[in-house]
Amino acid sequence: MTGASSAVIGGSKLWVTGGEVAASDITDTTEVLDVDADGSWTAGPELPMALSEHCIVPLDNDKTVVTGGKVGERLHCIACRRQYITCVVNHIQLFTSAFTVRLKRGYRNDASIKVYCPRYIGVSRRVSDGYRSTWMYDWTTGRWRELNEMADTRFSHACSAFRSAATGDTLVAVVGGMNSRHIGEVSASLMRMELLDLETGEWTLTEHSLPYTK
Repeated sequence: MTGASSAVIGGSKLWVTGGEVAASDITDTTEVLDVDADGSWTAGPELPMALSEHCIVPLDNDKTVVTGGKVGERLHCIACRRQYITCVVNHIQLFTSAFTVRLKRGYRNDASIKVYCPRYIGVSRRVSDGYRSTWMYDWTTGRWRELNEMADTRFSHACSAFRSAATGDTLVAVVGGMNSRHIGEVSASLMRMELLDLETGEWTLTEHSLPYTK
């Protein structure tokens, strides 16, 4: 498994969540290792959606925030960047249409039939997209609560919680990461830190930025 995220809960429990079981097979299952007990693994609360390469922020013994995550991978045509299967179907439809016209005109044995599709070129690449979602899990009630979304989709990002010296409020910070496996499609805003104010529930995109894409 790859892409699972973990955090220490309550000082003695390791919570391992999500991950990619196989290529593009992302799970919503979680497991908890209780170090203080017998050291055995038990099933934890399911994530609100299947996630991989998300980020977990423990707030206290009762609440945990989960941000972003990878949706999965799919094939895109490098010519038009649409889903690869769409281009393949379009190509087949164009070929079939042209071949039918040829048959109707009597060119049944014409070996020189050529169909040019301006979009489909037969080459694909894998891309990955992420979520903007933010969720909070309450260990006392056993329920998930959806919070406001981040400004941009993120996965493989860094996150942390801290208390503001100015207001005393608890803030969740996220920075870096990706929203595509291809560096040319990574948003510049991912380099900037986003802050979640748990009192207001609002995300703010700050001017604090990484010195390079990470």
